[in-house]
Amino acid sequence: MYQLKEYRLFTLFAKCRLEVFCFSLYLVLGGCHSFAQNNDTIPLRKKNQSDSIKSYELKGVTISDIQEKPISLSLAPLQKLSSSELETQGALQLSDAVKQFSGTIIKDYGGIGGLKTISVRSLGSQNTLVAYDGITLSDCQNGQVDLGKFTLENVAYISLVNGQDDNILQTARAFSLSSLLNIQSKTPVFEQQKPFNLLIGAKAGSFGLFNPLLIIENRISNKVSLSFNVNWLQSTGDYPFTIRYGSKNDSVSSETRQNSDIKSLSLEANAFIQLTPKQKLNVKANYYDSERGLPGAVVFYTSNSLQRLWDRNFFIQANYANTLSQKFLFRVDAKYSNVYTHYLDPYYLLNADKKLDEEFRQNEYYLSEAIQYNIFKPFSISWANDFFVNRLHSNLNKYNEPERYSWLSALNAKYDIKRLQILASLLSTQINEHTNQDHTEKQYHQLTPFAGVTYKIFKKENLRLRYFYKQNYRVPNFNELYYNNIGNPDLRPEKTNQQNVGITYSASFGSFAPLVLFTADGYYNNVNDKIIAVPRQNLFVWSMQNIGKVQSTGIDIVLESHFQLYAEMKLIASGNYGYQQSLDKSNSKQKTYDNQIPYTPVHSGNLNISFLNPWVDFNYNIFFCGTRYTGVNTKTNELEAYTEHNVTLSKQLKIKRVLVKLQAQVLNLFDTEYEVVNYYPMPGRNYRIGITASY
Repeated sequence: MYQLKEYRLFTLFAKCRLEVFCFSLYLVLGGCHSFAQNNDTIPLRKKNQSDSIKSYELKGVTISDIQEKPISLSLAPLQKLSSSELETQGALQLSDAVKQFSGTIIKDYGGIGGLKTISVRSLGSQNTLVAYDGITLSDCQNGQVDLGKFTLENVAYISLVNGQDDNILQTARAFSLSSLLNIQSKTPVFEQQKPFNLLIGAKAGSFGLFNPLLIIENRISNKVSLSFNVNWLQSTGDYPFTIRYGSKNDSVSSETRQNSDIKSLSLEANAFIQLTPKQKLNVKANYYDSERGLPGAVVFYTSNSLQRLWDRNFFIQANYANTLSQKFLFRVDAKYSNVYTHYLDPYYLLNADKKLDEEFRQNEYYLSEAIQYNIFKPFSISWANDFFVNRLHSNLNKYNEPERYSWLSALNAKYDIKRLQILASLLSTQINEHTNQDHTEKQYHQLTPFAGVTYKIFKKENLRLRYFYKQNYRVPNFNELYYNNIGNPDLRPEKTNQQNVGITYSASFGSFAPLVLFTADGYYNNVNDKIIAVPRQNLFVWSMQNIGKVQSTGIDIVLESHFQLYAEMKLIASGNYGYQQSLDKSNSKQKTYDNQIPYTPVHSGNLNISFLNPWVDFNYNIFFCGTRYTGVNTKTNELEAYTEHNVTLSKQLKIKRVLVKLQAQVLNLFDTEYEVVNYYPMPGRNYRIGITASY
């Protein structure tokens, strides 16, 4: 009876908010219609008709959600890499770039086709949102986004914010988890007499790497432009590695990685429409199709694996933005996504007589509206409402096919003057869920606050202090709740408390050093009811349980300097250092109590040096990862620290109206042997070359 009342209240509340949402949308669309009608009443001058009054062409207002706010002014820790930096460093996949951010851990199973997921400040991959042009990518099945699926040729920048972004005109979903990784695609730029851009290129390298690409951009009119991208990626992944046996590693065997191949196709189409000087509409359609082998763990003198994985993902999304007036800003986002996954294991240990052949299909329907009201110059508020539906279907017998209805509502307030910025938010999460098997209803309700402040200490020096506090609420994904032999339908959501205190400094020392940036942030994270997998009957039958509690303390330090050596010679040096102590506080009777949690290094860092000159641009990158443990913190479970060195050379040539870019890379320069995930060796020294021609 109590659940029924709760459900009725939820339904009533949802209807009320839906009415408000529809009314806001009606006001905006009505305003568009009125604007169009007013334009129709303006008389048009006939062709060749003279006019004694001089006319002047006024520049239109372009609406853009890409804010180039300096990193040093951000209330929460913000890291960013621009397209020029990504090109200079020669990053092939999103994971190559993201691992340079301080406080991040990339779980990598090796090779181009290996699964790559992100964890920020030890909170797990399910606690980081990944957004594409401000609209969240989702995976309701396992809560992870594979960063290896995204290449970077058409990316304007990538950014990572810990906590919450300063921009309050966002989807409610963007405020829902501990960190946000955003991929911002490029907007076409055309010359006045050239309404067409073309880029064609290819990369090739060790282990059968071949990556051709094509980007076409076309300006249809002054208000409409289109772009189309094609990207093919393949690799045999058969890199050599060394196995060392025995307690003293006195037995050595040279092997070749098997079943690590990948073939993938990515297609994307974009439409950029400037409806009026104050209104814009962007539409994106994306399709990804891949087949890959899943290489096995190298244990017991063998690494044989015949597991295969097929992915077919499609989504279409739209963003509408309207500057109603100087006081009112409005945006609407909509998205539909379809994710198909096919997993095959011919020799599954729990089914010795038959193969494991599983198919899953996810569907998501998503709608969001957000409105911002600037009450007076330094003070503004916003309200965002997101409604989305997730469904998961499978070919498995007796599988609970879940359906989840989510409504997120975020109320934000921001006070921003030259020396002081204060931001406060309150996020409401309401979820209703049921399955086709037991027909039981689940409801989740939670309010999570955020509060942050940044203050400029001195008037003339750009030295700032910042602090934020944030609560997060992560509902279990469908695999954790319902997957065969593993899922636990009684799981409780994870609850996280984040605190961050930091200092930022930026300065310019004339033309020689136009930019010096320094940030240092200390943080404390406390996770309760952490969802972890524990063995039940044996090592092959596990279950998900809420027995996890993790306390993390750490420091992130970032330093970046730009030096203008001569007119056409520039040196850019950047580096970061991360310290993380993430301790398991789950159960004082377990051996893992007070241990560093698995795969979390205490020390990590990155150093990047770029020398830009008229001859050949040079980039040197060093990535360091300290000692980690795969379980109990003993020598047996220790993964050794490693350092990876990468060198990239780039050259640009102008041949008439064609710009040609050449690039050569040596990755893992010193052929370091290391593992990111235990028993999954990473590639040694390897090479890449690339060429692109743009017109």
